[in-house]
Amino acid sequence: GIKMAFQRKILPPFLFMALRLETPLAEAPPAVHRFVVKSAQEAVDRIREKLGENARVTSVRQVPGKGLARLLQAPRLEVLAVREPFLTPQLDREGSADSSLSSLCPDPLPERLLPPPETEKAPLFPRASPTMPMGSAADLQGLLEQTALSPTLLRALHCSPDWETMRQLPLARGVAAVGHWLRQQYQQIPKAPLGPRIAFIGTAGSGKTTSLCKALTYGLFFKKASPQVLRLVGTTPHSTDPLASFCALMGVPFFRQTPADKLQQGPWLVDLPALCPQDVPQWSALRSQLDNLQVESRVLVVNALYDAPSIQAAFRMGEALQATHCIFTHCDELIHATKLWHGVLYSGLQPYFFGYGPSLTGELNMTPLEDLIERTFPHFC
Repeated sequence: GIKMAFQRKILPPFLFMALRLETPLAEAPPAVHRFVVKSAQEAVDRIREKLGENARVTSVRQVPGKGLARLLQAPRLEVLAVREPFLTPQLDREGSADSSLSSLCPDPLPERLLPPPETEKAPLFPRASPTMPMGSAADLQGLLEQTALSPTLLRALHCSPDWETMRQLPLARGVAAVGHWLRQQYQQIPKAPLGPRIAFIGTAGSGKTTSLCKALTYGLFFKKASPQVLRLVGTTPHSTDPLASFCALMGVPFFRQTPADKLQQGPWLVDLPALCPQDVPQWSALRSQLDNLQVESRVLVVNALYDAPSIQAAFRMGEALQATHCIFTHCDELIHATKLWHGVLYSGLQPYFFGYGPSLTGELNMTPLEDLIERTFPHFC
């Protein structure tokens, strides 16, 4: 403000205008368009009509009615979208647009760059903290012990041929090197593409039904998938009304029992009853149901706020049910993520996404690796 006033007072008008013309202007962000609709299909139609095929959905959330309308009308969807003139549809290997539910699987992460050489500035710097250890060799080991990483993960790190080099680096650079090593370990997780039938497995309070709704919304708006939802009824009481209402709102077919005549048509999302970690016969019964339905993709949903023994018990249950993927929920409330690394790297399950918040129509991260590293070393990221 002072500089601009000075220019207006001292500089001649034509020089001031020349300076303004020579100053590069920042590129304006694309305009955000808001649509409030009754169903997902209506949203797709209106977005295509106004923004064309190159539109991109940036946010989806439920909007309840106001006053008496809350009781008389179903909740609506608020969809935010932008027009991207150079956006091209994602193509599969054969060159056609991928619209199957298997496209919900995140794309492979790009190769990470190696840590910068010693002569360059470190990309990560520790924030000032009176309790933060200073130094190099011994302090990196002490810092890793303070983060409470699992013994299995620490042993694997110590067996790395680069461990001695990491220990000799300054603390910030050592942490950056450990982050790079964790990225390499993450890349080695077996890749398991999602099939046309996906079951969501979890205990009560894990957020499995919410995760199903997030996956459903992501598939509808971001991958243009058209799934159907099946609710398997078990011995554990379970209210299906919220899920059925959500499916009706999204315009997705919902079934409370197995529709034998329609099971071969289109992709499916399967919601299982809440599992009990000690009820092994229940696991066997549900595993048989999934085998009979030929559900190959089985997603274990784990509450990230559970303590480490409870998380390990959940993964043992997932192993018994032959889970292929995993989801961590309630990550927005998570302070330290070190307890998640063992399940992410050594369970054999490919991470599907991390869930943040209770919203049924968003708040998920399909590539959670960087967030996991930042929450592991919060003072350095």
